[in-house]
Amino acid sequence: MRNGHFSLDLLRELSRHGLFMFEKLISQSQKQLPGKVAEVILYFSEDIFHSLEFEIPLTREEMSQLAGTTKESFIRTLSEFRHDKIIDLDGKKISIKSMKIIRILNDLG
Repeated sequence: MRNGHFSLDLLRELSRHGLFMFEKLISQSQKQLPGKVAEVILYFSEDIFHSLEFEIPLTREEMSQLAGTTKESFIRTLSEFRHDKIIDLDGKKISIKSMKIIRILNDLG
């Protein structure tokens, strides 16, 4: 019976992970560029670092791939976010100044 519980737990975890990946795929395919970039920032802030300030361990190219866009478009959108005082940028360090706007951009796509 112990193996039965393990198997059930494993299937639940695999299903949860599969659903998470499916939701990310759908989300990225339906969002506009600001929503995609906001989603990446929100992911690092809430799911990885649990902080409004964090240093990204990825290159801009890798971040753009995570957002499903080009590096140039990703960098331009980050610069627009900085200009609009939504975030501060210092090299690889991002400081979120308006989590409310990041959430709105993420939700509206």
